[in-house]
Amino acid sequence: MAAAHVDENQTMVKAQNNQDGPVAPLWVRRPEALHLVAYSVAALVFTGQIVAVILRGSDWPTALSVLLAGGGVALSWWRPWAGLVVASGASFAVTAVGHDPLSVWMMAVLVLFSVTLRGKQPLAGTGIVAAFFLGRS
Repeated sequence: MAAAHVDENQTMVKAQNNQDGPVAPLWVRRPEALHLVAYSVAALVFTGQIVAVILRGSDWPTALSVLLAGGGVALSWWRPWAGLVVASGASFAVTAVGHDPLSVWMMAVLVLFSVTLRGKQPLAGTGIVAAFFLGRS
């Protein structure tokens, strides 16, 4: 019976030591929060691009290229690698219609960030984005 009492005390001490030690930053304790922030920012970028397409009175190929990038962001929620490829590849579509692909690159980088937060290989993801970036140049 005394051994059980000692174990309870040791457990209590360990719990106190964990609380007294340094606390890891929120993004380390909850990487899903950064994952959601990345998607939220990507959604804002996508929304801004749709608004810009409408306000500029852009043609349907321009709208389609922006929708392709947004589709890549959405797809990456369920299929991270496929979504990263589509979001990165949308830069070709945007360039083909004569527009600057900066916003599409922002979406691709945010998807890359999210993919790595989910434990996927960061070098492979960076290679995918870089291949599309260098292939467009």
